[in-house]
Amino acid sequence: SAAAVIVQQVFDQSKMQRRSVDLGPQQRRAIQSVARELARELLLLAVGSKPGADGLAGELPAGYERVSWSQLGGFPYLEGTPLPAEVQALDGTLVGIFGFMLTLGDSEHVTEFVLVESLWGCCFGAVPDVNQTLLVRLAAEESTEYSAAPLLVTGRLEVGEEREAGFVTSLYRIVDAKLTHADAPAPAR
Repeated sequence: SAAAVIVQQVFDQSKMQRRSVDLGPQQRRAIQSVARELARELLLLAVGSKPGADGLAGELPAGYERVSWSQLGGFPYLEGTPLPAEVQALDGTLVGIFGFMLTLGDSEHVTEFVLVESLWGCCFGAVPDVNQTLLVRLAAEESTEYSAAPLLVTGRLEVGEEREAGFVTSLYRIVDAKLTHADAPAPAR
């Protein structure tokens, strides 16, 4: 709770010093989510646990296998080389993974986005390697708004290099994806 108090104080001081108009509801929700996640990760570090989405707990729908960021990104990736057999074996399976949304532009009516293990690794630190990101494609006719809160993403995992204009744009894709906030119950399938 000390970490949460510190984070809240930082945000409160920042709000008092700002010179712009009031924040909108979506901006407030994003700041609150980031503050909660920062506090959670600081607490994990304080007790010697590994921060990041692999530390989030939650139930998956029946028939879905939980995959972890350490499984997907726990090896050095070299473009054009085969992925580890245990990763290739996940191709086509129904999976669930916790992570954080990075939009590819719009923050409303999002149908495709990048999922990462931690907001801090991509936004405030080193850019994750391609094997440490997942491209998420929502189920047809579905969209969402940007959320800084941790998410549970479920769907069918595609494993393998996907290229655009000769460049590898993704190694992993979750298609027909459904989203659940990590603190909410998992969706029924």
